[in-house]
Amino acid sequence: MSIATSILGASGYSGQETLDRVLAHPELELVALGSDSLAGQWASVLDPRLNGNVPAFVSNHDAIAVGAELVFCCFDHERAALLDAPADVVVVDLSGAHRLAQPSLYAEWYGFEHPRPDVLPEWSYAIPELFPPTGPLIANPGCYATAVLLALAPLANVIEPSGVVVDAKSGVSRSVRTSTLPRSSRRSGSPSASFPICCRCGAA
Repeated sequence: MSIATSILGASGYSGQETLDRVLAHPELELVALGSDSLAGQWASVLDPRLNGNVPAFVSNHDAIAVGAELVFCCFDHERAALLDAPADVVVVDLSGAHRLAQPSLYAEWYGFEHPRPDVLPEWSYAIPELFPPTGPLIANPGCYATAVLLALAPLANVIEPSGVVVDAKSGVSRSVRTSTLPRSSRRSGSPSASFPICCRCGAA
């Protein structure tokens, strides 16, 4: 049985990457693509190869209200922090809006005061291979954290944590929030497809 799946903020970079993985998963059925800026348009505006293969864009409000069993939230941090997660639905937030248990840390690490600190205990920071989620609301770790934790986990019992130095590099700038190039362009491999983008920021 397929799991009905919605993607919020599907027009952003992380939303497009999530779309790729949802379409490739044999047990997920895409039922809604949310994008306030592209609502009413076909997914082929992102990639001609999607013409007729996936639902048309709807507003993010409609995408979360469609009744999906699984929702991927691909908003930026501050917008995701305002998310009103539906009851009894698995929600995976790809932003940093629900990763930290202490509300006071959001200003330091993400640059904003969390507007809904009361909901933070409901979210679990989870890496399935190491820390399975404890509930339906899942705060997806960032790309660096995931790479570091998965790499160091096998060595946890033989290393001194205070002596570990991680030298991580990103191939793209984290200063630009959203992608304005269609999927077909950014996957072409041509020089014009190279542009700075943050892999954890979504779009409207």
